[in-house]
Amino acid sequence: MLREALRRSKKVALGELSVRGVEKLVAIKPCGKGLLLETLRYADEVRKGQFFFADIDDAKPKKELLDLATTLIKQRSALFDAAEFEDRYVEALKKLIDEKAKSKSKKAIIEEVAA
Repeated sequence: MLREALRRSKKVALGELSVRGVEKLVAIKPCGKGLLLETLRYADEVRKGQFFFADIDDAKPKKELLDLATTLIKQRSALFDAAEFEDRYVEALKKLIDEKAKSKSKKAIIEEVAA
């Protein structure tokens, strides 16, 4: 009912959600057969982007370099496939937890991480 009411009114619901002891501003919007929750930023977390770039001069790039960069971007562009990416941190953490559980030792398991 909420999903269809939001869809019909072309509105997004706003709210706050507590996650890990921190409140997050969220938007809830209709998405296919369900609802999608997205985290937003509070006003004090949003800064004007131009502030960070004030020290960069206004020089224009050389045409040849710009053409080269544009060509490289065109050649390397492809459709985005989220399945091509993985959360290596979570995988490494799961592996470490599994090793610790199997070892039944109270010693810390320390691995060298390849840089």
